[in-house]
Amino acid sequence: RFSGVSTGACIGLVGPEAVAGGPVAGVRDEVPRDAGAIIEDLEDQLGRTKALGLRNAIRLTLKDLYKAQGDNKAVLSHLRRMLAENDKALQE
Repeated sequence: RFSGVSTGACIGLVGPEAVAGGPVAGVRDEVPRDAGAIIEDLEDQLGRTKALGLRNAIRLTLKDLYKAQGDNKAVLSHLRRMLAENDKALQE
């Protein structure tokens, strides 16, 4: 996955949550899975992930899933935690 503009030699990152049948694959490939199961998988993955960029991607995916379910409290919670983690990383 690449964001923004890349020129010259680039190195891509494939996250484990994007593998075939994984939680992101279920969203991307329209695999017939229960949204609750995808959310549960992503929440579990978020708990195990240390890389900030990957945590941001998981949180943004969760935000979209919670928004589709009408759970605005969970949407705001994930956005606030993401901002706090990014602020902390910038201060270190």
